[in-house]
Amino acid sequence: MKKNLLLTLLLLGLASYLTYQASKPASVNKVTPVQSVKKEKAPKPSLPKLDLVVTSPGLLDNTTIEIISTSLDSPLSYSQKSKEIEKLRNKDLQKDDFLALYNFLKTKPSLAGAQLALHSLKNDILVFVINDGRYKELTALLMLDIINDPYQHEVMREYTLQYTTDYFQRHWLDTKAGRPMEKSSLSLIDKELQTSFLTTMWNMVGENNGSIAGTSLTRLNDLSENFSIVDSQRIIEESAYIVKDLQAPVSLRMSALSIATKRKLKHLKKDIHEIVLNEENAISLRMAALHTASTMNDQDGFIENITHNFIDNDNVDSRLQVASKMILKQLNKNDRDKTK
Repeated sequence: MKKNLLLTLLLLGLASYLTYQASKPASVNKVTPVQSVKKEKAPKPSLPKLDLVVTSPGLLDNTTIEIISTSLDSPLSYSQKSKEIEKLRNKDLQKDDFLALYNFLKTKPSLAGAQLALHSLKNDILVFVINDGRYKELTALLMLDIINDPYQHEVMREYTLQYTTDYFQRHWLDTKAGRPMEKSSLSLIDKELQTSFLTTMWNMVGENNGSIAGTSLTRLNDLSENFSIVDSQRIIEESAYIVKDLQAPVSLRMSALSIATKRKLKHLKKDIHEIVLNEENAISLRMAALHTASTMNDQDGFIENITHNFIDNDNVDSRLQVASKMILKQLNKNDRDKTK
């Protein structure tokens, strides 16, 4: 039964991959900014249902119960709660204790707004349950549930997405060898969870919904450094599409530019220059593109010319001028270092 399930998953993944490849143009360099990142969602692997029913309430002490209270009139400050969460590392918590923490992480704020203190506390608890590792499957199921819940607070979805790399490295990376654990050492549920995380993150990129899509693309790129199951070529192609896509959200294009910087995607140089020069673009996007351009070979003198033009032009936004000065300072320092 397990073998049939695994075979089915592999076939689904292969079919999805082939469909994806068939939809791509022959060359990354010839990609045009069409709706390329909006693909059909890939089916998620079959996973156990997340059951967070606490069967033995009362195992947590009163202080911890107060910590995970969603009441905004709690007498404890965030600093006090954070210190108590730190103490949990030294306690022999039981499964029901973790279920209570999971329920708190899933609970949505009762009021609108950023809820900074509440989400900072949830961030601390999420780090705790990931690092603790005793109920790693439940933790993974919880993370996937939060990420995929469109009604969940977007800050919590972002936090959870950001910690996918931590989860992979904590549970599926052989730190001594510096490489992923052998497939033969992974359980079926581990393999299904890995596939589900990656499928979820690619689906988020495909939804083209701004910061969440950008976070997903960035984290996929981070994971690709250690995990070969992440398709690096797809990351390059998606980043190229997004850089060129004039309709993509600014935050998503900035994430793609960050990847272009890290991966030195020099074939995007012309497109990146166009972003810098286009005055209709958001200043934040132009600054990100300017930084990316400064990391690439400047044989055509673009960076030197444009930064001087920005600095000398009083009509240019002051943020671009400051960024230009910093870039020139760094480039001059690099030149001096080369002559030493």
